Amino acid sequence: MAAARGLFLAALLARCGSEVTSPKFGSPSNVRLSSYNMDLVLRWDPPEGGASDLVYTAEYRLHYHDSSPFRPGCENSTLLWCDFSALDVPSEFGEYVGRVRAVRGHQVSPWARSQLLTLDKHTVIGPPNVSLHSDGLVMSVSLRDPVFAVSSLRAVFSSPTFNLTYWKDGDQEEARTISNSQENLVTLSDLEADTRYCVQAVIITRNPNPSEASRAVCERTGRRKSAPWVAAVVTFLALAAAALLLVLAVVYRARIAHFLCPKESLPQHLLILSGSIQNLVKWGACPAEEICHKALVVPQDAEQGCPLEAAGGSSREPHTCTEEEKEEEEEE
Repeated sequence: MAAARGLFLAALLARCGSEVTSPKFGSPSNVRLSSYNMDLVLRWDPPEGGASDLVYTAEYRLHYHDSSPFRPGCENSTLLWCDFSALDVPSEFGEYVGRVRAVRGHQVSPWARSQLLTLDKHTVIGPPNVSLHSDGLVMSVSLRDPVFAVSSLRAVFSSPTFNLTYWKDGDQEEARTISNSQENLVTLSDLEADTRYCVQAVIITRNPNPSEASRAVCERTGRRKSAPWVAAVVTFLALAAAALLLVLAVVYRARIAHFLCPKESLPQHLLILSGSIQNLVKWGACPAEEICHKALVVPQDAEQGCPLEAAGGSSREPHTCTEEEKEEEEEE
């Protein structure tokens, strides 16, 4: 009888293999199923007094299929979490439960279950993506849905809306709100010129909780534009002034030409003298400040090379040069 009992126990152990339920460590603790943007992740803490060489096996199943077996998720994992959303999750509207146990060699702990989670009801919706574009005193706010691990925001929640809050930078206490906007592009027009505004948004769905708030995005409005009639008046005045100048130029063209190009010219002997002086200065024959010539008026009937006497310079009668006068002129 004792031999038969021993054989039975040996056969049972051989059949169960590592399924030994009397380990030296307990089950994982604080087991919880969570969802962020429609993912499905089971998390847990290691068993109290558990060794560092433990591995874990996690599974999940739909709650209303309570009689069906659990589906495998992670096996012999050293992590303290298991992401089920990478698997073939059957429904984004289902109720899920997860379980996990610790394993070391041939020893396994009892299963520890999580709470029940309804995916679309309990998932935490992430913040929308907000971007701003300023055009003068008008600011356009672009809102984009967060990306879901399973399906999409508008497939899961048919009529999501946005609550938009905006304020002057540094004056959040005076913030204004646009509620339940169904548009992904919102225009803010009641803004002040050359002022920095900040915008933040959340998503409202049939989920009991709103989404996480987006980060505050800030942009400065432009300067106030002048009225269109001001530009028209300035343009008209500029064209009128140009037309008036053109008329004056046509009417007084003779005077303008006479002023710019006078017809009077210097006497010929002065022009020749001026040209000679300019050439001397140009070629450096003598410094400009040292140019000085004595001019003598000689009658046409006077003998060449013989100057008039100083005392009788006013006489028109011919004068015969003496030898002394000629020598003085040659020395000069």
